[in-house]
Amino acid sequence: MCPKCGAPQIVVGGAQSVQTGGAASTVPWFRKRWFVLLCLVTITPIASLLAMTGNIHYTGRNGTATVFPKPIRNGLMIATLPWLMVTFGGESPSVALAAVGLLVFAVLLAFKK
Repeated sequence: MCPKCGAPQIVVGGAQSVQTGGAASTVPWFRKRWFVLLCLVTITPIASLLAMTGNIHYTGRNGTATVFPKPIRNGLMIATLPWLMVTFGGESPSVALAAVGLLVFAVLLAFKK
């Protein structure tokens, strides 16, 4: 059921939909915070792909699954650009400066209220 309007929602392929406040054990392992942070440090585009295709969950203070806010998901997606620039753009100082600038922008966007 849609949390805003109450309309029924279709779950494809037997996947489980986790609402905010649901049990943390029902969240798929690849949607948990530890996996997204591991991908962010190693292969950033995977973290971006996870942020684009669905919610990323972390365990809240009371033990329930809580969804990352949209600004943090947007920051994850923008953080992929510097990774791509450095990986495929060469070793130019301007590429490194642009990559650092995009990382700063992604962090600022992620913590914007």
